[in-house]
Amino acid sequence: MSTVAFAASVTHALVAVGHTVHGVNTFSLPPFRSLPALLACYAKAGWYQGSAFFTILALYTYQLSKKPAATWTQIDRAILGMLAA
Repeated sequence: MSTVAFAASVTHALVAVGHTVHGVNTFSLPPFRSLPALLACYAKAGWYQGSAFFTILALYTYQLSKKPAATWTQIDRAILGMLAA
C-alpha cells in the first residue's frame, strides 16, 4: 500500500466534505441570495461539481493506494504526482 496515495486520498475526501459544507454556508449569505435565480442555480451546480471532483480524486487515489506501485501506469504516476505536490 502506498502511504502517499492513501494520504492524498484522505486529504481529498476531507477537502470534498469541507468544500460541500462551505458551499452550504456560502449559499445562505445575503449577497448570494440576491443573485438572479438562474445564475444562482449555475453557481450552485458549479460549486457542487467541484465537490464531486474532489470526491472522484479521493476515490481514484484510494484505489491507487491499494494497488502495488509496480502496477501503476505512467498516467497513474503523473496524476498522483500532480495531486501530491
